[in-house]
Amino acid sequence: MANPDPTIQAALREPANLGFIKSLVGLSELVVPGDDARNKQLREIQTLLTAGPLALTAETLLSPQNGVMATPFAGSTTGASQAGPLAFTSTVPVDELLDDHATEFEECRRWASSDAGQIARVQNPAGFANVRAHAAEHAAALARQQDFFKR
Repeated sequence: MANPDPTIQAALREPANLGFIKSLVGLSELVVPGDDARNKQLREIQTLLTAGPLALTAETLLSPQNGVMATPFAGSTTGASQAGPLAFTSTVPVDELLDDHATEFEECRRWASSDAGQIARVQNPAGFANVRAHAAEHAAALARQQDFFKR
């Protein structure tokens, strides 16, 4: 019988707990929806923490090469950053077609609220900003997908 407590139900549905529950029950072959995407995102977060996001400025967006160029987040010495960046992009691009944007965005949110995320926010602000930019890219891709399917 299912537990009627909504808190317990939410904990059982939490992607971060599903792998643990799977191991407790002894169903190692059971495929948990979103578990691969969650683990992929956790690996990406470790990579994202090694650098700051890329700052996109008017100069880099309007480059004569007709492509988007980026300058580093911290310590950029280009004159274009005098007016400030227009946007930031993460150093690990999202895959518009193949990523599970909902799961990966939620994992970024969960991580940002965790102890590890809060420590990174204080001790590694550039890395935290890179994870935040990556989460924003997942959120934007998810919004585009949802908009596409509304048509």
